[in-house]
This record gives sequence, structure tokens and C-alpha cells, in this order.
Amino acid sequence: MAVLSPRCEWTIVRPCAIYGPWDRETLMIFRAIDYHIFLQPRIAHGRVAIIHAVDAAAAIVTLCEDGPARSVFELTDERTQGYSWDEIVGTAETAMDSRALKIRLPGPAVRAAAAVSLAAARVLRRTPLFTPEKAREILHADWGSRAECQPPHDLWRPAIGLAQGFRDTVCWYRDRRWLAAR
Repeated sequence: MAVLSPRCEWTIVRPCAIYGPWDRETLMIFRAIDYHIFLQPRIAHGRVAIIHAVDAAAAIVTLCEDGPARSVFELTDERTQGYSWDEIVGTAETAMDSRALKIRLPGPAVRAAAAVSLAAARVLRRTPLFTPEKAREILHADWGSRAECQPPHDLWRPAIGLAQGFRDTVCWYRDRRWLAAR
């Protein structure tokens, strides 16, 4: 259990997209690949920084216990600049041992799908899976970070790379039957 040290007046931690066990948003990527069709946003030079939940938790604990006071940090895996959608989908395909037809959607189509999802959820009185806010997030071109925004390397470094993290996450999903077993 981490306890904030008395000297730690405040520390702001901004993790990027977190994935891993229990994550239902990343699950949608793997399910799309399982169905062999992936609707990919068409974003020129789009980047998404991500981090495994275990690494994010470890960084937060370390920063609470030993981090410098009055600091702001961003958390990513070792690729601070992030990954392209092609890299994310390709790594997910490898983790799933499956391939998907990638259909690149222009921004207006992504926004229209979000509007339809929201309207359908309202009619069905359910929580929407895909909202206009989520569409804006997906269409943002650069969700990367910079090395100088990360915690000092002598204090914390990410341990789980994308390939290993996706493999472990897929195994977790399959063990709990969130994805079909192979």
C-alpha cells in the first residue's frame, strides 16, 4: 500500500491511454480483430501513447513514495511519442494470432458513427459505447508525449512493452471469456 510521504506536497500524474485487465475500451480493438474487420480512423500521422495498467500503477506508487514534490509527469510505455494506428492494430493482430481487414474511415464517418451510437443508446436507454466525445479523442492527431515529460529514469521506467502487454491482456480476456478461446 502506498502512502503519500509527508514531504510530497503535490504531484500531478497524467497517464496516457491505459490498457490491460478489466479494460473494456481496448477490448473493443481485440474484438474487432476477432471479427476480422477493424474500422480504423484515417488520421495523417496520428499517434497514440499507451501504457499497461501495471506500469501506470507502479509509476504512481513510486512517485507518491519517492517522487519530487511540485512536479507534473506524463506516463507512457517506452515509446513516449506513441504508436501509429497501423502499429497498434498490427501488434493486436499478432497478440490475437489473427488478421483483420482494415477499413480506413474519414473523420466525418467516425463522427457520424458516434452520433448514431449515441442516438441508438438513448432510444434503447443504454449507456452509449461510442460517443461524439470519444470520436473527438480518436480523431485527435497526436496523443504522444515527450521524454522530458516522463518521470526521471533513475526513479521509474516502464517495464511492459506493447507486444508483451497486448499478449498478456489477450490471455486475461480469454481466461475470463471476454474473448473467444483459441
